[in-house]
Amino acid sequence: GVTVVVKGTTTGTITGVDGTYTIQLPASAEILSFSFVGMRAQEIAIAGQSVINLTMFEEAIGVDEVVVVGYGVQKKVNLTGAVAAVKIDEKIASRALTNVSSGLAGLVSGLMVTQNSGMAGSDGAVLRIRGIGSPNNTNPLIVVDGMPDVDINNINMNDIESVSVLKDAASSAIYGSRAANGVILITTKRGETGKVKLNYTGSYSFQNLTNYYESLDDYPRVLEYHNMSLMNAGKARRFMDGTIEQWMAMEHIDPIRFPNTDWWDVIYKTGVVQNHALSASGGNDKMNFFVSAGLMTDDGLSINTGYDRKNFRTNLDYKILENLKMGVNVDGTWSNQHYPTRDGITNMDASSPDEIFKQTPGVTVLDELGRYGGHMAYMENNLSRNQYANLMNSHNEIAEQQFIGKYYGEWEPLKGLTAHIDYSLNYINRFNKSYSVPFIRWNLQTDEPLDVITSNGSISNSFNNSYKTLLQGFLSFTSEIFDGHNLSAMAVYSEEYWFGRSLSGSRQDRIHPDLSEINGALSDRPSASGTSYGEGLRSYIGRVNYNINEKYLFE
Repeated sequence: GVTVVVKGTTTGTITGVDGTYTIQLPASAEILSFSFVGMRAQEIAIAGQSVINLTMFEEAIGVDEVVVVGYGVQKKVNLTGAVAAVKIDEKIASRALTNVSSGLAGLVSGLMVTQNSGMAGSDGAVLRIRGIGSPNNTNPLIVVDGMPDVDINNINMNDIESVSVLKDAASSAIYGSRAANGVILITTKRGETGKVKLNYTGSYSFQNLTNYYESLDDYPRVLEYHNMSLMNAGKARRFMDGTIEQWMAMEHIDPIRFPNTDWWDVIYKTGVVQNHALSASGGNDKMNFFVSAGLMTDDGLSINTGYDRKNFRTNLDYKILENLKMGVNVDGTWSNQHYPTRDGITNMDASSPDEIFKQTPGVTVLDELGRYGGHMAYMENNLSRNQYANLMNSHNEIAEQQFIGKYYGEWEPLKGLTAHIDYSLNYINRFNKSYSVPFIRWNLQTDEPLDVITSNGSISNSFNNSYKTLLQGFLSFTSEIFDGHNLSAMAVYSEEYWFGRSLSGSRQDRIHPDLSEINGALSDRPSASGTSYGEGLRSYIGRVNYNINEKYLFE
């Protein structure tokens, strides 16, 4: 809905899907502000009115403005393909989001944004341009400042200047077969001539589950329902009346030994997301710059999950001569993620005993001595899990560092003729660690252990290192050949090279459960593997645009 706020205050509301709203005005209220992503913000003087209606208008890019397309920019009025563009302003960038892909929802027509997971660090959205066009990979090509194949979720939203989406074959063909599913072009901010500007954007937000199944945590009733299901199937009752009645009598007297555990409350929590971004920009007639640093933390919706990401960026442009300039882009990202299971907690196979829907409320989370509870009712399944213990003692950690650097030079020997060359490097280093800590479940009614520890658990490490280089050179020419007839042409040479190497190792029995390094495990059953790959791509690209009075177009 549209956000309605009393200007100068924090008093506000959001309209319903039909556009209606009510708001309680303070005595000092004079102006109402109306805003919505992708729409032009409006302010209306209250002036004693009790009903204020208005129509929101799209904040579209003007026809005289330019939009980013493959290997250049074009006036919107001269576009022959289906290209949608959006400027990332402060209202969009300041939203409490953990990644860019989710932030694109609702900004561009024809772009489907679907978030399939809420796990911290794995909550990036799936992007589809004009639906699914292939039974195989249907992801669009992501290009950031001219570098293809960049992880869109490693970018700081506050660093983005604009996003262009190439939606059809005519607009995306310049990228070849890689653009079969469309292209998303991201341009980051650069400095402008003028005084130095400092900008800070921060948010501290909370997140909770909004749509989930209500959990039946009344254990005696669960046992009754289980007996009823068996009898309806013509089978004998499993749980005796004495067991059920004893639980009903003792559940309020001794909740540790006769629990009614709501596993949703135990496993899920209120998550906190923080975003902080600080940038400086400015320049003069010789040089302009943009530098930024960002921090995002997400402590997750479920226990033992979390993600943090640090970003820095420097974009520098320097004019050597009036017709010669050079520049550099430097972008770095450092992220850390930890989680208990890759599939999360509610996305497992239906037959998995770890699925949250299969957890029995008759298991105590922890007793007063810090012991994990297990099954206690007579005839209860002896495989009943303590999901809290499982999640708190399973550890998966990922540390990733990414560096992207770009150096370019641009020369304009004649008016309308431009020569450009650039060299880019995208380097990624990724380390994974996985291990679990053994634990014992207890029957807290009989004070007896239900498990026997025979091993301190295995540990595995994997290391992945990869880089990509990109060399590009192109010539472009633009001229009005005669009145109303405009011609532009471009030729590009491009070379890309990928190289990657991976190495993994594991050992089976750690000397002590608190040791979480491979050297802390016995060396009698080690395992190791490794591989590497390399590939390259060389491209020759050309484009010609011709228009008459910006009305009749040819590309």
